[in-house]
Amino acid sequence: MTMEPFHTANAPFQREVKKESHMCVTVCSAAELEHLVTVQDTPASQVLLERQADALQATYSLGTALTGKNLGRNTILDAGWNSYPWKRHAELAEG
Repeated sequence: MTMEPFHTANAPFQREVKKESHMCVTVCSAAELEHLVTVQDTPASQVLLERQADALQATYSLGTALTGKNLGRNTILDAGWNSYPWKRHAELAEG
């Protein structure tokens, strides 16, 4: 994972210099990973497997596999935000 988009990270000329692996590997940005976990209409694993099975799409950035998907809120970030004490204090003050 990279912090910034690296659009050619999965391109064939990049894969040629990577060590051979029996595991499917893709490079993505932090933002692409955050969007992947918000997919509502398809399991993230299915998105990744379908992307990997398409020889052309597997060379693109992960974000292209999310085009047209129904994205929701990031429940991981929501849970983290809601765990802070000020959230409970604000709710008590309102209630």
